Amino acid sequence: MAWTAAQSTAFWTNAAQMGLPVDVVASIVNDGITDVESLANFYETNLRPIQKRVNRDDTIGHFGELSFMRLLTACHAVRYYNTVGRAITPGMMRWNHTLKNFHEGLKALRALTEKAAPEIPRISRAVPVMKWAPAFEIVMESTYGTRDFLPLMYVIRKVVDPADPPPPLLANRPYSEEFGSLRSELIARASHDHVNFDEDNGLVFDAIELATRGTKLAASIQPFRRRRNGRGAYNAIIGHYLGEDKWVKEFKKSEGIIHGSKWKSTGNQSLETFIAMHRNAYQQMLSASQHVPQQLPNEFSRVGFLLDNIQTNDANLSAAIASIKQNRDVDGPRYNFEEASAILQAADPVAVRHSTKRTSAHISSIEADDEEVNVSGTALKKGVGKTGVQLRYHKDAEFRALSKAQKTELISWRNTHEGKTAVSKEKAAREAKKQNRGGKEKTKANISALVEQEVAKALKSSSTDSDSSQEKLFMAAVKAKMKEDPDFAASVGAMVPSKSKANASGASVTEVSPDYLAKIIGRARNKS
Repeated sequence: MAWTAAQSTAFWTNAAQMGLPVDVVASIVNDGITDVESLANFYETNLRPIQKRVNRDDTIGHFGELSFMRLLTACHAVRYYNTVGRAITPGMMRWNHTLKNFHEGLKALRALTEKAAPEIPRISRAVPVMKWAPAFEIVMESTYGTRDFLPLMYVIRKVVDPADPPPPLLANRPYSEEFGSLRSELIARASHDHVNFDEDNGLVFDAIELATRGTKLAASIQPFRRRRNGRGAYNAIIGHYLGEDKWVKEFKKSEGIIHGSKWKSTGNQSLETFIAMHRNAYQQMLSASQHVPQQLPNEFSRVGFLLDNIQTNDANLSAAIASIKQNRDVDGPRYNFEEASAILQAADPVAVRHSTKRTSAHISSIEADDEEVNVSGTALKKGVGKTGVQLRYHKDAEFRALSKAQKTELISWRNTHEGKTAVSKEKAAREAKKQNRGGKEKTKANISALVEQEVAKALKSSSTDSDSSQEKLFMAAVKAKMKEDPDFAASVGAMVPSKSKANASGASVTEVSPDYLAKIIGRARNKS
């Protein structure tokens, strides 16, 4: 669209636009800034010298910093509009508010380009092509090539030639509602005919070569190596390993999980895990539906499948299920999978059982009522939070595995009086258990020392050196000690490998394992 003289003058000189004096506008024509389209050739490196030259000339007006910033933003905007194939109109170049919003979006894009490029995902047994492809595309969306602020994802997008004319811009935004951001519009509409496309295509090939190196897929990209044709290599992999039959199979597999997987409250699997399985299966169906025409279940159906697959006699969970089914509000949990999931997880009997298990010998009792669970006198609010997190002490690995919402709720609970008391009691119980374990080891060592003393006495009183004689002497010494000292006999039976049998009178007699005795004989011989 051609600009009128009045529109052009307003753009350059209006205080709400570029705000340049008329004589400055006339002066910069000599530097090549002749119209709005010509701004595509200017960056900060060649625009700043023009500003300095103008401001050294006392015969013309001042080229201020505000005008400089707005004009530099306009330069970037013209290049952006050219990249996405939009004819530039006066409305697209208004500072308030289209260019101002572009300026903010550009700052965000620049920050993204300055980040280190993410690691290229590798194809492996654990990461097959079906999982690798979406991960690779996400990486390409955050990896930038040779063109201004343009992610390499534009190279492998499905549609080569974007629609013409482009969809209309949102009000006061430099992008359409269809794409929703500067980056998405760049990816969807940047031309493959640009002179730098071949270089970007080569960068994509390098990434694919790294991802397939050492796998059977490496052969699939060989025809594209000489020209470093990344788009061709990517499409070859997708065509060979992700055809329609693969996506149909994946859709049916995930559909089977949603329809057929069962959860029982008598088992050990938490509802949180079961719900996550349903959620992941739906996401796989969603991915497959983008490649093959398949009917996805709506929110009402997803909640229905979830409820139908829960088998329980637990009163609280049954009540939660009934409340969801009876709520017919279109904004309620019967029509919202995540809302229904939150209600179900809060009533999960498996999570409650897990949270109230004994953690040490010092937990004396567990008492439950309608409102809370008391563990050694500490209220745990049913033992499970609204997010399904168990309200207890978590080891580092357990804590890292929690979701962000669960971590937030757990930390909040820990900061309450009840939480602090419960965590401190658990820590004390663990320490006591460690000390108790150490005491047992010490007792066992003491017993071994006593036995060795008896063996040493027997060895000193004996004149024979044969192993068999020493063993007999040792056995005799131990048995004598056990007869004299009942506590010693009981300790030996409890702490060393032994067995009990009845004697002639029917009384239980402890016999010590010969292998264990042989070890102590060796130590006693060395000491004697």
